[in-house]
This record gives sequence, C-alpha cells and structure tokens, in this order.
Amino acid sequence: MKDVVANVGMFHDRGVVIVVGTDTGNPYVFPGYSVHQELDLLVRAGLTPMEALEAGTRRAAEMIGAETRSERSKSGSEPTFSSSMRTRWKPSATRAL
Repeated sequence: MKDVVANVGMFHDRGVVIVVGTDTGNPYVFPGYSVHQELDLLVRAGLTPMEALEAGTRRAAEMIGAETRSERSKSGSEPTFSSSMRTRWKPSATRAL
C-alpha cells in the first residue's frame, strides 16, 4: 500500500487529475466506508484535505461529464460545505458525517 500511496502522490505532483472511486463491484469494498478510507489515503499521498474532497465531488463529476448538471453558486463562491470544512477537516473527520 505504501508504494500505491507514493505513486498517487507522484501523479498528483505531476498534474494528473485524481478522483475518488468506490470500486463497489468488489465484494470486499463497502460503499461509503471505502470512500472515507480513500480520502485518508489521498491526504497521505500529499493532497490537501480540500483537494481530497474535490477528488470525490467536483473532480469526479467533471470526469464523467456531470459538472454541467450540478448547481453552481451565482456568486461564484465555493459551496458552504467545502469552505466550512477547509479549516476543520481532518482525514478521519468524514467518518462522523
């Protein structure tokens, strides 16, 4: 796992877009819980907590073309959830959500 985390960090440093994937077709991966684990691993790989959250939301939506269907703030500001989590989020904090 250490090599995988290091590789993800290297890809991120080189500008590769990283997204969260639940792999729900795997019988040993539990939807929801696995996303929290993946967010933890992304932060360990060097993404900021905000980048990890974006990898599971905005970036993932962009990769499948769904960003055109999402609501956007008319003022252009960030969603309240993301901006409020910016200073308080810790890798394990999403498990409490």
